[in-house]
Amino acid sequence: MLSHDTEYICFLVYKLSKESQGTHCPVKVRDLLHRKPKEPEIIYLTTPKPWNLHDITRVPKEREDGWMEVHVSKFNLNYEVEDNCLQVKLKFISFEGTMPGLIVNGLEFRPA
Repeated sequence: MLSHDTEYICFLVYKLSKESQGTHCPVKVRDLLHRKPKEPEIIYLTTPKPWNLHDITRVPKEREDGWMEVHVSKFNLNYEVEDNCLQVKLKFISFEGTMPGLIVNGLEFRPA
């Protein structure tokens, strides 16, 4: 259950197989349902070298359960819930093309 009047952060929960490709470069995340068009967010699926970070804060962290997570979107429930449903439509674009070896567990929503 999500609460109204609350800001939430959406995390991608995933693992990378040994054969993963296309996951070492930055990935653009575009929220296709936002009412205000905004620039895509840049995330990393693997921890980048410090000289590649610049102003990027969306780097992965390993969870206690062995999965990885990275912050992909933020939203407020004031205006995004219709009929007790939250619609999320995110587009992930790798700078290297496809991302074979990316194993997605799901999206997790937490209060900001």
